[in-house]
Amino acid sequence: MTLAEISVLVNGELAGDESVEIERVAKIEEAGPGDVTFLANLKYKKYLSTTKASAVLIAQDASFEELAHRTTPLQLLRVADPYAAFLRLLEHFHPPPSPLPEGIHPTAVIASTAFLGH
Repeated sequence: MTLAEISVLVNGELAGDESVEIERVAKIEEAGPGDVTFLANLKYKKYLSTTKASAVLIAQDASFEELAHRTTPLQLLRVADPYAAFLRLLEHFHPPPSPLPEGIHPTAVIASTAFLGH
């Protein structure tokens, strides 16, 4: 998924290369190339200068001096709420599994003496 597509998905404003491919979501301190991360809690801003993520979701009005100390490019995606946008991406990259159908599976083995409720 490209950053341009992610920008549309989270209603964000991209500052950087929109063709960058994103494969995963990750925590800012653990992110690597191909990952998108986020910064919502300012105690994690120290990782902006060292994260290996390809992109980071930040607040629309955020400004961080840590970005000036980077030696590798980091694409910025400005959003209204970085945490909410990251949750949206989590749901996209890791959708919840479909619930199992109700009832007893046809291959289940049940003892003839078993008592089953509703």
